[in-house]
Amino acid sequence: MHAPRLLGVVLQWLRVVLPAAWIVLQTHAGPVSVSVHPTRPSVRAETTRQFSARQHGACAPVTWSVNAIVGGSPAVGTITETGLYTAPSIPPLVPVFVRASISAPMASGETEILWQHPKPILNSLQPASFNVGRATIEILGIGFAPNAQVQINGTSIPAQRVSPDRIVVDWIATTSGSFTVRVANPDPGAIVSSGKSLRVLPPVSAKVSPTTRTMRLGASKSFSAYLANTTNKAVSWLVNGVPGGNATVGTIESTGLFTAPWAMPGSNTVQVTAVSVADPRARSSTTVTFVNPVPELLATDPGVLLIGPGTWILRGRGFVPGTTVKLGDEPVLASFLSPTELGITSTNPALPGGRITLKARNPDPWPASSETLVVRVEPSLPILTHRAAARFLEQATFGADPVGIARLRQIGFAAWLDEQFALPRSSYKASTSSSDSLTRQQAEFFVNAMRGSDQLRQRTAWALSQVFVISGVKTGQPRQMVPYQNLLLEDAFGSYSKLLRDVTLNPAMGVFLDMVNNDKADAITGAVPNENYAREVAQLFTIGTVWLNPDGTAQRTPEGASIPTYTQAEILETARALTGWTFPGKAITRGHNRENYSGPMIPVEANHDTGQKRILGGVILPAGLTATQDLDAVLATLATHPNVAPFISLRLIQQFVVSNPSTDYVARISTVFRNTDGNLGAVVRAILLDPEARAGDADNAPLNTFGGHLRQPVLYLTGMMRSLGATVVDNNPVESLAAEMGQKPFYAPSVFNYYSPFYRLPSGPLAPEFQLMNSATALVRANAVQSLITRNLDGNVRLRLTALQALANFPDELVDAVDHALLYGRMPAEMKAVITAAVEATEGSTERVRTALYLVATSGKYQIEH
Repeated sequence: MHAPRLLGVVLQWLRVVLPAAWIVLQTHAGPVSVSVHPTRPSVRAETTRQFSARQHGACAPVTWSVNAIVGGSPAVGTITETGLYTAPSIPPLVPVFVRASISAPMASGETEILWQHPKPILNSLQPASFNVGRATIEILGIGFAPNAQVQINGTSIPAQRVSPDRIVVDWIATTSGSFTVRVANPDPGAIVSSGKSLRVLPPVSAKVSPTTRTMRLGASKSFSAYLANTTNKAVSWLVNGVPGGNATVGTIESTGLFTAPWAMPGSNTVQVTAVSVADPRARSSTTVTFVNPVPELLATDPGVLLIGPGTWILRGRGFVPGTTVKLGDEPVLASFLSPTELGITSTNPALPGGRITLKARNPDPWPASSETLVVRVEPSLPILTHRAAARFLEQATFGADPVGIARLRQIGFAAWLDEQFALPRSSYKASTSSSDSLTRQQAEFFVNAMRGSDQLRQRTAWALSQVFVISGVKTGQPRQMVPYQNLLLEDAFGSYSKLLRDVTLNPAMGVFLDMVNNDKADAITGAVPNENYAREVAQLFTIGTVWLNPDGTAQRTPEGASIPTYTQAEILETARALTGWTFPGKAITRGHNRENYSGPMIPVEANHDTGQKRILGGVILPAGLTATQDLDAVLATLATHPNVAPFISLRLIQQFVVSNPSTDYVARISTVFRNTDGNLGAVVRAILLDPEARAGDADNAPLNTFGGHLRQPVLYLTGMMRSLGATVVDNNPVESLAAEMGQKPFYAPSVFNYYSPFYRLPSGPLAPEFQLMNSATALVRANAVQSLITRNLDGNVRLRLTALQALANFPDELVDAVDHALLYGRMPAEMKAVITAAVEATEGSTERVRTALYLVATSGKYQIEH
């Protein structure tokens, strides 16, 4: 080991171990010095340089500093503990010296650094290409010194140094081609960067396609722009010089999609221009000529049209002076207010389905019609829901027609009943015909059911005709049937006792149940009084066969047996009391009058049994009473019997509302019957307004929750026809459809009506109408629906389906409308989905409507009236 180095090691060891000795030795070691290498080096900005320190006479730790700052600073450069120096990015304001120092013994050395600008590096040119002409070029890179120069193909160009990494130069290129761009940093350390290629393209050109276009107002069309001599294919679009256009002249998107205005601008033409983003001098235009728009319907104000005459606003787009409007199939008065509004004056009808369509049409040039807008139609200020009103009318009339529903919704149940009770009755035309055909009267029945304003009276008379039955099977002459049916209409809202008397003395009833010319017993001939009417007036018209509780249930003995209301002996005695009556005519003392049905039967005292009788209920009629006195006594006994109220109440409830009413329902109506002395108007009112009748009115009431009954054939037909606003011709054969289903009007098979009020489903509740339902009549029902909706019963019935046909292209709306018309909005979602799918799969508007109607009208949801 060389002596100096060995000495240094020893000294270092002594410095640590023996500080005192170190001081002594140091005083005998000689002079100490430090030098820095390399000396006066040149260093470019932001580069590094490694320095070393050489110690003479010492071996101590070195501290590095720049301009007396240990570790240096950003302004003069920084240096690490190992002597690695980093030059600042900008020239220092003072000379820079790097110093190496030791502290024990104290010594230092330094050298000056000669700072130079960095070598510029070009990363990119923006733009890297442009077209002949002036361009502002942004040069991005690093190491751009103040006063750096830009050279293009070796020629210096004035430039603005924005930052060490950004220079901007404004240059005018007069020719196209490829140019090399460099950046030159000045002294100290002047240096030039590597080159970047700049491409100068020929001038940009633009062309818009198509060059001309005729467009409807409100329509949209795409334009395209072709740009040559530029890689930047972006364009900006103007309409009549307005960037992007505006609502007056039309708007255009950045994609070139032009949308014409909805209103005609001052001129019917506009200029659509494409401008190159790369070179705004490159532009191209096309001319657009406007014609009338296709009107677009958006909404009405109010959103639901009110039934009846009124004015309202139709809102949309593309309206022009002369725009016409159809409400359904009917033109309405339309006033042009603006391109987005029309004032409409119309009479809005009540329609099946509660929906109507709107269409608008613009005139020449280029006339065009709008798409269909479906709008709901409702009565103004309703106090009842559609469902509540429709259900009520199903029960109280021959069907819930749209006009009737609207009227009832406005006035309410009570006012409607008051109106009905006050209306004059519709009557059957008088007839003296003795032909055995009631075809004309059957047609008249359906005319009254479809057209008559006194619906409640008509429906009540129909109900009573199924309690107080006569039949064309035996009394099938018009002269017989017409007076009897008019009697039921006349007495429909009167007292039960009057009805009972009028029925009893009606000649047609006298013929049907053998009371007319029913004389007292003849000892010579052995003839005895006919007991037919005596039996049926008790069994079917008044008290029934067993004693009843007020709620309609049978009274029972302690052993559980029912209690008969009469005996056979009492029937025979009652038959004696009802002898001595003949056809109306002149008063006679013996014999019989000729057939005559123009009034009540009259008594012939010589033919009356004047002996004592023990009639129904054990009532004793003393001897010597006249025919009229005996008859009055019999009828009074029956009319005041406790059974009458529940007996008649049950049958009327079954006819109007529900086949299997609760005992509480029957009891409530029986109470009304008793409290009003059998006022049938009051009874009918109570039946219809009873909570059990109205229980299904709520909009959230499930369809199958509340009793109801199978629609008897007549009501099945009239209900569907009235719901669809149908009309019938005077000589209609609708009765043929009802007859095929088992209910030929005026031709009940017997005095027991078309079906028994006590018929039950197997192990089920009372369901009288189901006695007419079997596999054959079920098919007949479906065929009857098909006949009505496809053939209009050979033209004898006209269903009002126009409004529904207008919805054929909207299957959801169509099925909703049919639901509204027939089920009053109660169609289950699953059923609606199935029928909607069937409609969608059907071709043709008429067939779609027929499909929807058939599927709903033949469904159990409709055939069972809830």
